[in-house]
Amino acid sequence: MLVAQAYVPVDGVGEAIAALQTTDAVSRIVPLGRTVDGRFELIRAELAPRGADEVVASLRRAGVAAGDIVIHQISSLHPVEAAEGDGWFGADPEEFVWMQLVGQASRSARLLARYLVLMAVAGVVAAFGVLGRNAILIVGAMAVSPDLLPVCGTCVGIVARRGGLIVRALGTLIVGLALSAVAALLLVLLLRVLGHIDGFHLGDGGLGLLTSVNYETVGIALAAGVAAILAFETNASAGVGVAISVTTIPATAFMGVAVATGNGSAALGAVDVLAVNIGLLVLAGTATLGLQRHLQRRAHARAASAHA
Repeated sequence: MLVAQAYVPVDGVGEAIAALQTTDAVSRIVPLGRTVDGRFELIRAELAPRGADEVVASLRRAGVAAGDIVIHQISSLHPVEAAEGDGWFGADPEEFVWMQLVGQASRSARLLARYLVLMAVAGVVAAFGVLGRNAILIVGAMAVSPDLLPVCGTCVGIVARRGGLIVRALGTLIVGLALSAVAALLLVLLLRVLGHIDGFHLGDGGLGLLTSVNYETVGIALAAGVAAILAFETNASAGVGVAISVTTIPATAFMGVAVATGNGSAALGAVDVLAVNIGLLVLAGTATLGLQRHLQRRAHARAASAHA
């Protein structure tokens, strides 16, 4: 369940309440009282996820400042169905709030120090996996990598038609992957100086699938893109991040190791795979989110016409 709270100027309380009452998804509108200075009235309303964006727009039209509107998500269990035809928990748990998703994407697009450290760590761990042909280490590197976040931020930016968000998210993703490759390269160079990998032959490092583009590359990347955006919507990105990073981190680390060991052709192959994978991840994620957005808007339109 979602709860909207708004600090409404006293002279606009009637208009704000009327705006909420005309919104189909709103129920239980409660004036909670005035602020200490007497300038604002705090209004609380319960609403279904599908109505969150409409509620914000209605309140803004009624003169409420954007910074005075807060929507909380509350987990609740109802012992009986709220109404005939509703699910056991009332509102459809599959619905996502577009406003919340855009805000989450904006936060995910930021180039933070924590993100850079995790990407560097992922590159180091994956490089050890490539050197040792150790799949467990490579999976561990994929679990560490947070690259799912800027990928999904890019998808949201495309669907929302926000150029700034697209640029920031793609920039964050590219910088992070470049840092992973550099970390892998520096690790191998250090190990070579210390004499720990004399006579090492790169081969395919156990990553032949991710160093040449083929039909499996395409299929995996498209499936991962769908999973990425669905996980992003449901705050399950930590669990699904490994599946997404299978298309990025291994190839990135392989590229760094290949450069450090003087295997230019293998490095170029990894670059090709990485570029194709990123493109397909964004394509699949954007298509999935765009379809959901379209179906959600149609459902809202049908609900509005039914109550007209």
